[in-house]
Order: sequence, then C-alpha cells, then structure tokens
Amino acid sequence: MKNLFFACGLLAVITMCAPSINAQTAPSTAPPAPGAPPPGGPAGRPMLTPDQRAQKQTEMMQKNLSLTPDQVTKVKQINLDFQTQMDQLRTNTSVTPQDKHAQMKTLRDKHDADIKAVLTPEQQAKLEQMQQNRGPQAPGATPAPPKQ
Repeated sequence: MKNLFFACGLLAVITMCAPSINAQTAPSTAPPAPGAPPPGGPAGRPMLTPDQRAQKQTEMMQKNLSLTPDQVTKVKQINLDFQTQMDQLRTNTSVTPQDKHAQMKTLRDKHDADIKAVLTPEQQAKLEQMQQNRGPQAPGATPAPPKQ
C-alpha cells in the first residue's frame, strides 16, 4: 500500500514538472528568416541593412524637405551608396580605428556635399537646421560644431 501511494505521488510530481523541464531547452540557433534583418542592434533592435537605412533616411528627408520625385531618386541613390560604403568600412577589420574614423568622416563629408548638390537653397537651409537640432547621436557624444 505504501508503495502504491509512493508510486502515485512520484507519478504526480513527474507529470507536473514535465512541462517546465521541457520549456528549459536550449534556444534555437536557426538562422533568421530570409529577408529579415540580422539580430544584434542597439537596445535589442535588429540591425538594418544598408538598403533599409538608406530607405529610412530618404523617407525622412522626403517628408521633412518636401523633395520632388526626381530629388527622391537621386537622394536615395546617394544614401544607398553612403550606407553601403559605411557598412563595408565598419566590418573592415584590417583598418585601424583611427583610420576608420578618418575614412568615415571623409565619407560623411562627401555624402553631405552630394546631398546638398541635389537640394534647393531653401532645402539646404532646412537640412542644416534639422542637423543642428538633432543633438548628440550616441551616449556621451558631443554635438558637432556648427558648419560654416
């Protein structure tokens, strides 16, 4: 009789614990779905591809600067080229951090000049104002000095 109660009790404990044991399996290491951005962005957000970043940047400029359809086409290509080059530079491990920083500044300066060449003077002024109002981009970063 004691053995029967012991066996029933043991069976009850195993039955209740089985789901929680099963829930603690190792996380899946399956690759992300095709077309999904890779994991690992800041604050747990997924990293965007250069194309996605260029699209987002172009949409923001289109909305805030009232770009014409012709300007949208040109700006999107400039943004895509910039984001692709920046992505390649970020992943290049053969460049020292100092050289990488200098090359990124060169790319940003070229990007700014290319964008300004497409914009009207009014749009350029609006873009300058937006950049000044943006503030620091990273924790601990200092705002860039005003462009002259």
